[in-house]
Amino acid sequence: MHFRLIYPQKHGVKPVWPYLNEARRTVWPEGDEALMRPIYTVRTIDREARSFDFDIFMHEGGPTANWAQRVEEGCEIGLLGPAGGWMPKADHMLMAGDETAHSGHRSYSRTSACNDNRACASQS
Repeated sequence: MHFRLIYPQKHGVKPVWPYLNEARRTVWPEGDEALMRPIYTVRTIDREARSFDFDIFMHEGGPTANWAQRVEEGCEIGLLGPAGGWMPKADHMLMAGDETAHSGHRSYSRTSACNDNRACASQS
């Protein structure tokens, strides 16, 4: 399961949220009010606490990593989703990606029909 994390592109700017125009199409803010909307994978869900965890890979120059380093408690953000996909039915599956794909790979390997952890490897 994944979602979009939505936050202002410029630091310190109060978010201006998208809206529907007269033609019922979504209008996203532009220019100084533009929003970032990267996709993240849900790592865990705590239904009782009504919360979930996700990972942000902290690397130099990454827009969300930069945001995460300077964000302050209480700032206003948006979430779009959740969304889910399908998992192919297979006896074996090879997934490849850089460090930022780790959460997705971990989530898929837990929920796939091919979840023999002895065959799973992760390298950072």
